[in-house]
Amino acid sequence: MLREHSFHHFSAMNFQCKTCKDVPFVLSTVTCDTPNLTFENIEEVFRSRELVLLNFHVDWCPYSRNLVPIFDNAANNINDQFLDRVAFLKVDGEEEPELLERFQVSKFPTIKVIRHGQVGKEYRGQRSVDGILKFVFDELVDSVKVVQDPKEFLNLDMTKRHIIGLFEENSLVHFENLKKVADTQKGNCVFKAGFGKTVQELNSRGQNVINFIPAKAISSQSEEIFTGNPKNFEELNKWVKEKCEPLLLEMTFENAEEIVERRIPLLILFHEREDFESIKKFYDIAQNELFEDKGKLLFTTVDFDIFAHGLRHTGKYTKNLPLFAIDSMKHLYFFPDDEDPFEEGMLKGFLEKFHSEKLHYEFHGGPTSKIQKKLKITKTGEIETREDNENKQSQEEAVSAPLESAFQKLAPSKMRYNFLQKDEL
Repeated sequence: MLREHSFHHFSAMNFQCKTCKDVPFVLSTVTCDTPNLTFENIEEVFRSRELVLLNFHVDWCPYSRNLVPIFDNAANNINDQFLDRVAFLKVDGEEEPELLERFQVSKFPTIKVIRHGQVGKEYRGQRSVDGILKFVFDELVDSVKVVQDPKEFLNLDMTKRHIIGLFEENSLVHFENLKKVADTQKGNCVFKAGFGKTVQELNSRGQNVINFIPAKAISSQSEEIFTGNPKNFEELNKWVKEKCEPLLLEMTFENAEEIVERRIPLLILFHEREDFESIKKFYDIAQNELFEDKGKLLFTTVDFDIFAHGLRHTGKYTKNLPLFAIDSMKHLYFFPDDEDPFEEGMLKGFLEKFHSEKLHYEFHGGPTSKIQKKLKITKTGEIETREDNENKQSQEEAVSAPLESAFQKLAPSKMRYNFLQKDEL
């Protein structure tokens, strides 16, 4: 049921705020407090706008209380050109537990971003009116570049994945559907399209074609033509998602919080900025040897320069690159310096030691440590003073103690969020 106090009905004609009472839910631009979303009206809302921002909040959270007026003001200041494209909505976390579970919300405040009914990224930017409005503007910029010069299709950046649409002049329906799909995946692929004579020489099939071009500089994926119905959004979106979602995640300061929040161990390749060869080798290993581990951990690449300051404290420098490590979100384990990680089976063996906790055991002084060997000798009759043993053990532990996680501090901060316990959902 829609509650009178929970949201407002807004007239699209005069933009005057009116209390919603005995009126069907009609979503339009806000000029006062943003309305609350309920479990009952959610599908109707998603169908009505191409971009929806959901602010999950609770009254007991001070960060939520601070964000609510900022969120409302951002909605009130949206440009007229976006009036029929954007919706700002709030979700009361205590009143709508079903929505918390559906959108996997575990902290407050959380702003979820919905594109064409598809759950997308989370807004993690500056909590200001300007910051939110800039995000909305960037999201609504055309996701597909219309190409006028056919040479542009022949000079693609091969470090990025591309979706290319080659359309006949009268194929606006196909193009509009591709634009909707691009809105949901533009962070993972570059989308370009051409029409008629512009693509005539490239489109030997003489019909509408949507083509996937892989990032050949850093992967061994193959080109592929979409063979389904380009007018079917669900079908096209599924295909594009399969092609564009990266096997290797590139971690930066901008997406680190999102990656770390998953609380899944990371297999990381630290590399020099232009070292595409190592990234491609890592891709091949992840695809051919480690694919069964996908979901158990995240395959991640990191430009060493971005996190160089923190990594130098671990004794690692540019001379050590390329460098592999596993970050368990508690400890950081580096691949041995005297072994080749790109040799067949080496990374797989490294992961097996991690999954079996052998890495952790060895770092804490397992049976292969010098101290354990010394203790065995002692048990056979050799005498060692307690003081000598303690000194040697402290020295050994200083060498073998595992390093702290390099990235756990980039997780969502208690200085910015309040967190739910699982039993609160």
